[in-house]
Amino acid sequence: MLVPSMNFNELDIEANAEYETLCNSSTLGRLTYEYFAERIKMKIKPQEKYVKFYKIKSKKKNNWLLMFLPKEKCELVKSPEDITAMCILYYHSDKGLRLIVTSPSKIIIVYNEHLFYRYKERIGLPFTDTLDIAKHFFQENNQNTFQSFPNQDKSEIKIIGVLKNGFGLGEFVMIENNRAVLLYKTFIARDTAGFKHAKSLFELEKIYRNKEDEESRLLYETLGFDESNSDNNQFLTQWETLRDKVLESDEQAVLYQVVSEKDKKN
Repeated sequence: MLVPSMNFNELDIEANAEYETLCNSSTLGRLTYEYFAERIKMKIKPQEKYVKFYKIKSKKKNNWLLMFLPKEKCELVKSPEDITAMCILYYHSDKGLRLIVTSPSKIIIVYNEHLFYRYKERIGLPFTDTLDIAKHFFQENNQNTFQSFPNQDKSEIKIIGVLKNGFGLGEFVMIENNRAVLLYKTFIARDTAGFKHAKSLFELEKIYRNKEDEESRLLYETLGFDESNSDNNQFLTQWETLRDKVLESDEQAVLYQVVSEKDKKN
């Protein structure tokens, strides 16, 4: 059973063991057919996404939040074979309610409660219950593309997740057997980060200097922004990498330009 005192290695072992047990049971198959039958009963059109959540408890007393929806790139839901499920464990930790996304890759993704608090605040949701906020988050962001940014001595690897309406900030947590856990700590909306409006490195630098929001500054610092560096080449390179991930993620045809030192002075 997941308990607050567990470290990340213990979380990884417990979450993957529970996921394997879930996959080997009849639960996912039964709920898949139940979800499909509900679509038919409610006369939901084959092209409609329609998301359904189920809460269940395992034999080891762990709590699952199971999200059923059409498979990625499925245009028409015609049978249970067109349906997939996101399997999310949740428990109370010393960081509040913590959610763990499991998958066949056996790499767990951990979300701290603070991320959902910020998500609610940035997006403007009316919910008060963290699970309700999490449901909205995963319904909108069930495909996660991320970019990693190691520091100079590679002792720490920060990650920025490219989400539908913002960015998740966190880090790789290294555990035993050279494995890693993806830990997301907070959320930043794209408008807040300045990516939507900035059309140059120079504008991004100005946005950074005018930021009062510590988490938005953290996004820029993760990308390598150095206020004492006049050219910020690392920041530019890593920002462009993240920009490409944004374009790859949602196909927004937004191009950003580099402003030369000469243009900065004008």
